[in-house]
Amino acid sequence: MKLLYVDKAGLSTLTRAQMLADQHKLDVEPVTTYEAFTEKYAKGVYHAVIIDFTVEAGQKALELIDRIDPKQRVITISATESYSEPHGCTYCAGHHNRRRLKEPFPLSDLAGLIRDFDFVGCVYYREENS
Repeated sequence: MKLLYVDKAGLSTLTRAQMLADQHKLDVEPVTTYEAFTEKYAKGVYHAVIIDFTVEAGQKALELIDRIDPKQRVITISATESYSEPHGCTYCAGHHNRRRLKEPFPLSDLAGLIRDFDFVGCVYYREENS
């Protein structure tokens, strides 16, 4: 499975991408800028895009995906309590194809979500966030 991974620059991003490739046999392309994201996304077809939506490149990447392909599989990650969709969970579930993981999480949870994406809902879905 080919993945695009948008996160901040640093060793943790590269390490996570490499571990997904080595331990879970996934083809992961990490990017740290919006420009790199748009270049890769325009050229490739990705099983899923993993995005830390709290970094500038991640927020812009989500906005672009929402405009051109809102049903693209997206896994949002962050350490914050905020949500990637300001209109709430019900809106997100009806208009996007997103799941969320809150950091910290075991790498096996991310790999499992990538593998089983179409068979699981967002574990953070709450109607009161609608």
